[in-house]
Parts: sequence; C-alpha cells; structure tokens
Amino acid sequence: MKKLLLAGVVAISCSVPVFADEAVQPVQPGPCPIERCQKPGPEFAHPERMHRPPCFDMKKFEDELNLTDKQKEQAKAIREKQMEAAKPIFEQLKQKEKEAWELRQQLRELRVQNKKEFESILTDKQLKKLETLKQERKAEFAKRHKAGMHKRPPVKCECNCGCNKK
Repeated sequence: MKKLLLAGVVAISCSVPVFADEAVQPVQPGPCPIERCQKPGPEFAHPERMHRPPCFDMKKFEDELNLTDKQKEQAKAIREKQMEAAKPIFEQLKQKEKEAWELRQQLRELRVQNKKEFESILTDKQLKKLETLKQERKAEFAKRHKAGMHKRPPVKCECNCGCNKK
C-alpha cells in the first residue's frame, strides 16, 4: 500500500506542470479541449498546456488512488510549489518558440525570394514547362496521399465538456 501511495505522489509531482492549473480552472462547456490543443498559434499563448492529456480529471485520479484529504492537500502544495518554480522556464520556452517562429518566417520569405529570382532567369517556354511540372507533382502528391491519410487517427475524448467526440 505504501508503494502505491509513493508511486502516486511521484506521479503527481512529476506531472505538476501538466496538471497544475486543473484545480484552478473548472472545465467550461464549449469546444473540445482536443481541438484547442491541436491548433497552437504563432504566439503560443499557453505552452504549459501543449502536452496535457486532453481529458485528465484530477478528482478521478485522486479517488482512484484513494488519497486522504491530507494527502490531497500535500499533493496540491507540491504542484503549486513546482508550478512557481516552472514559471520562468515556461517564459523562456515561450520566448524561444516565438523566436523559432520568426526564424521560420524569415526562411519562408527567403524561399519566396529565391523562387522569384530563379523564375526571372527562365525563358517563357521554361516558365510554362515549370508550371506543367508543378501541376504534375501536385497530382502525384494527391494520388499518393489520399484525403485524410496524413492526419492523426481520431482520439476518443472522455472529457466532461459535452462535446461527445470520439
């Protein structure tokens, strides 16, 4: 029994950044959290939420471990302490993700510029041939990648947001 409790405390303390704000923010009815997690924008508003399992229920987890009220309070204190220590790291991560996004934008602009320069040295006949080659490659790609084949398999959502996603 002690090993089980110790394993639960270790699991909670290791996953603090993932579950830290569960008690603070109740689940609101609305769009499924899976959809929010799959669409991180360039600003990365909540990097601490990016790897959270979409339907984690802290109360259910505590009940399954059969934690006492004292253990629940101790676990909450451990999570809060770790979250405070993790805040500066999250800020660094957010900044680095923003920098990486900006660098990717610069690469895209460089590619567009390179493409324009390359096309400027081609003759009209070569430009037409290039366009034909592009269309052929697009058709080959579409043939190899049937609609939806590149997407992730559906995830069964057991959240209590009312979305009933499967």
